[in-house]
Amino acid sequence: MPGIKKNLIAIGKITKTIGVEGVLKAEYLTDFPERFRDIDYVFLLDEKKNKLLKHHLTGSEEYFIDSSNILKDSLRISFTGYPSKETAEKLTGSIIEIEEEKRVKLPEGFYYYYELADLKVFDRGKEIGIIKSVNNYGGSDVFHVILKNDGKEILIPYLKEFVKSVDLEKGRIDTELIDGFID
Repeated sequence: MPGIKKNLIAIGKITKTIGVEGVLKAEYLTDFPERFRDIDYVFLLDEKKNKLLKHHLTGSEEYFIDSSNILKDSLRISFTGYPSKETAEKLTGSIIEIEEEKRVKLPEGFYYYYELADLKVFDRGKEIGIIKSVNNYGGSDVFHVILKNDGKEILIPYLKEFVKSVDLEKGRIDTELIDGFID
């Protein structure tokens, strides 16, 4: 889920308040929850209005983290200037975003889903479509590809048997699909 401000990436979503002291529960939208230990501030996106929230005291789009507790399945987080349940609950439903340059660096050959979206897909050198989205249903990552010729959607597993190369600079993914895969 891309941010509104250029170069922001989503890493969490605030789901509810916990207790009376301004602590919020958030679900992870990242494979690297430990990143919350290393960041001082985040941006909060109002998903319904498609707009970054402004801090109620400073007017800034930056929300400084008072505390964060990284749990296995969720995050507990509080922000400076939001000391009570009443002030913090206004942030419920917001998407937690960070600047792209603060993202965790992935090993070579690994990509963030948002980096793969909108890449052109080629099969044996012929352009066949564009990646609409990438998901993981438990096995491997799967590309949702909209075909160029008829607009239909196909699913291509991100496996070395099918995906031969990814070139972000050229905006393309090269595949070798088995006969009948597209039909």
